[in-house]
Amino acid sequence: MRAPLLLAVLVLAAPARAVEVIPSAKVSVMGGQFFFQGQSTSFNANSDWSFTPGLKLGERDLLIPIVSGQYRRTREVQELIGGGFLTQETLDNTLGLRWIRLLNQEWNVKSTLSYKNELLTESASEKLGAGLFDYHKAAASIEFERLGQGAVRSVRQSLGAYAVRFYHYRALSAETADLGAEVNAGDRVLDFSAYEYSAAVDVVPDERTLLSFSAMASLRPYRDQKVVTVSGTYLGRNRFDAYMAGAASARRSLPDWGTLESSLGLNAAYSRLESDQHNYDAQNTRFNPGYYDYGELSAGPFVAARWRRRLGATLSYDFSRRAYDHRPVQDATGSYGGDAIRLNTHTVNLSASWLLGRGFSLIGQGTYRRSTSNMLYESSYRYNYWTANYYAGVSWAL
Repeated sequence: MRAPLLLAVLVLAAPARAVEVIPSAKVSVMGGQFFFQGQSTSFNANSDWSFTPGLKLGERDLLIPIVSGQYRRTREVQELIGGGFLTQETLDNTLGLRWIRLLNQEWNVKSTLSYKNELLTESASEKLGAGLFDYHKAAASIEFERLGQGAVRSVRQSLGAYAVRFYHYRALSAETADLGAEVNAGDRVLDFSAYEYSAAVDVVPDERTLLSFSAMASLRPYRDQKVVTVSGTYLGRNRFDAYMAGAASARRSLPDWGTLESSLGLNAAYSRLESDQHNYDAQNTRFNPGYYDYGELSAGPFVAARWRRRLGATLSYDFSRRAYDHRPVQDATGSYGGDAIRLNTHTVNLSASWLLGRGFSLIGQGTYRRSTSNMLYESSYRYNYWTANYYAGVSWAL
C-alpha cells in the first residue's frame, strides 16, 4: 500500500478530531579532510538530514513519515560484494513510513515500509549517479514490543524482508575483469533478497545501568548468481546465504560531579556468514571452496560526558577480527599460501557538540581506522590500509 493511501485510511479511521503533528527534524553540515594511506584531500563538505514528524491520529495510533539521507565525500573501505572496496563518494536517500499502534499499556506493534537509494563512486573520475555499485533497497518489517516497569523494560521481536538491486551492474559488469568468475558469469548476479527475524531485550538492573541484548538471523537467496563448481562451470541453482548476528552492550551512568554528567560502557558483537557459493580463480585455474564463509567478533569500550547540559563528547574504541573459514591467503604476487585469511581492524572515534540554543549546535568528529591482514594480494579487495578523517560544522534539530 502506498504511503499517501495508508495515511488517508488512518486519518479516516481515527476519531473525529484534528490530527496532532509532532515535529521532528535534524540537519547537519560539516567540512573537513580525510586521509588514506598518507594521501590527504582538500577541504570537503559532508552533511546528513532527517525529517520524521509524528502524526498522532488518535489515542492509540502514531504515523511517522521518514525522509532521511546523507552525503559523504571520504575515502573509506566498504563491504560490498564479499570484500572491502575503496570508495570515494556516497549519497543515499531514504523514504519511509512507520505506523505505531498501541494495543494496551504493555504491548505495541510497529510496521515500517521504506525505500533507499544509494549512489557510490570508487574513483575520482567516476561520476556520482553512474557508479557500478549504485543500488535500490526496498524493505518492510513488523515489530512487536512489550514494555515493562521492572528490570526488563523492553522486549522486541520483529520480522522483516528487503530486496537489494544493483541497477547499473548489468551494463558495466563486463568491464570488471579482476573479480571472481562467479560474479562476472551472470546477469543480475549481485541482486539478492533477505528474510529476517530478530529479537532484542533491554534490562535495567538499577537506575544507573542499562543492558541491551539482540540476536538476528537472515536468509538471503540471490536472484541470478549461479553456484560455481570445481571445474569452473556453474550449477543450475543460485547462491544462497545465511547470516546470523548477536550483540550485547552495557552502559553505566557515573555519579554526577558538579555539573558534569558522564557514563561509560562496552559494546560487543559476533556475526557469521554461511554461503554455498565458491570461487574459481581462472587465472590460476584454482577452485576455492567456501570462499565467503566467515565469523567476525568485535568489542570495544566507550565513554561519554556532558557538561552543564551544553557541551557533550563521546570517545570510543572498537576492535574487530574477521576469520574466513577457507578463503586462502596470497602473497603480493598472487601466489597462494596454506592459511586462511585473518583480518584485524582497529577504530577510534571522537565526537563533540556544543549547544548554542534554538536548536543549533556546533559539532565535530574525528575517526582513525587501521586494518591489517595476512592477505597481501589486493587486486580485488582491500585488506591492509589505514584511514583517518576530521570534520566540524553546525547542526540544527527540532
